[in-house]
Amino acid sequence: MCLTEMGNRSDAFMALLRSLQLDSTQSNTWYNVGNWHAKGGDYLSAIGLYRKALERDSVHVGSLNNTGNCYAAMGQYETAITFYEKTLAIQPNNVEATRNIGITYNRMGQPDKANAYLSRLSNDTR
Repeated sequence: MCLTEMGNRSDAFMALLRSLQLDSTQSNTWYNVGNWHAKGGDYLSAIGLYRKALERDSVHVGSLNNTGNCYAAMGQYETAITFYEKTLAIQPNNVEATRNIGITYNRMGQPDKANAYLSRLSNDTR
């Protein structure tokens, strides 16, 4: 993903596609292509690619969490929470998923539930 960080998005995308051509069994490659689409705002494509990663590794927490992020970005908050909960079931102390579920509950107008998750973050940093 270094090419993306350097501003070479098209080169980065071509490198990811080449990786898939060489070996489509790697969950991280599907995850990275999904990230590329998500960063471009193509959330439905990203979700499909994260699903491909999860077919190869059903506990790929990055794909679970980022699927939640895509649904949240599309305003489908309850579905997003489902994916954040799946992430936390695998990694109970996952900071990103904990923060994301708190933010999502806040967006849903449920500050008590949001604070229950967000307070875990401040407790973990003490």
